[in-house]
Amino acid sequence: MDYKIPNIPLPTASVPELVDYMEVCCLKDGYAYSTTQVLSDMGILSEPSEEYELIENEGIADSMMNEVESRINHTAHHYPFEQNDSSISKPTAQSYVSSIYEFLLLVTRRSLSGSGRIVDDIDGTALFERLCALVVGNYFGNIKNAFVFGTGSLETHTFEEKMNDFLQRIQEPGHRFVSPKHALGQEKDGKVDVVVCIPFADKMEGRFIALGQCKAGTSWREQISSLSIKTFVDYIQPPLRFTPVALFLVAESFYDNWENLQSASGGVLFDRERIMQYLPAEEAIIAADARLLDEIRIWNAGVLREIP
Repeated sequence: MDYKIPNIPLPTASVPELVDYMEVCCLKDGYAYSTTQVLSDMGILSEPSEEYELIENEGIADSMMNEVESRINHTAHHYPFEQNDSSISKPTAQSYVSSIYEFLLLVTRRSLSGSGRIVDDIDGTALFERLCALVVGNYFGNIKNAFVFGTGSLETHTFEEKMNDFLQRIQEPGHRFVSPKHALGQEKDGKVDVVVCIPFADKMEGRFIALGQCKAGTSWREQISSLSIKTFVDYIQPPLRFTPVALFLVAESFYDNWENLQSASGGVLFDRERIMQYLPAEEAIIAADARLLDEIRIWNAGVLREIP
């Protein structure tokens, strides 16, 4: 079972899970938290009866700090915790970077089943979609070219209305929504959560389009191949000149089975580090989505408040 707040990781937990736990403890207590404390909490650090147990514990601790170092490097140094020899500490100054990293951490490790995604009347999964739209827009050069398509936007609208909004936004001339014969009439978002479209001034056909699916939590691996670009574009006639690129974005930090998961995603796979690497500037985020950072901070505070 994956580590979830407020539990303690199992002895079988992966190194990224253990580092996530160390980060959550650091946020909750407001102080530094060490690899020794993590192993002690898990009940696997005691007076070793055999030399190999001591070596194994030291190996786990070293792996955790190597993972911290990787997070520092792979986030383009957008890692908010301060690294020490065998511990991390919470930064003294709160920044938009630290708020967003904390959000990605908490939306990964909080149970989102049922009403778990709602904290202080704010939907954490919808926040994640809004954040991802800005990040992938920045990755492709301009956050103004990206928007939320799925359940985080136009919540009360029908799928056809969402598709018509999508077609108007991408500005590909001459295309319209057509419900294919295999459609059941129960579509919500066609498995698409965020869209990137890079325009041309000539307004001719053939723009670059990317379609992304966003998954918070830790149960996304079974769904990574569920976004079918072909199925989505079947709703558009005549067919688009350019087949959209698939994106898959997760809040989790992981390194297990990366190559196979990348292949299964059918496109570009973003994990927590890649999302942090392409954070837009704070001013750009505020200009594009004025309430996003405030709502992220409120959601974060609510989750931390619930931890015993």
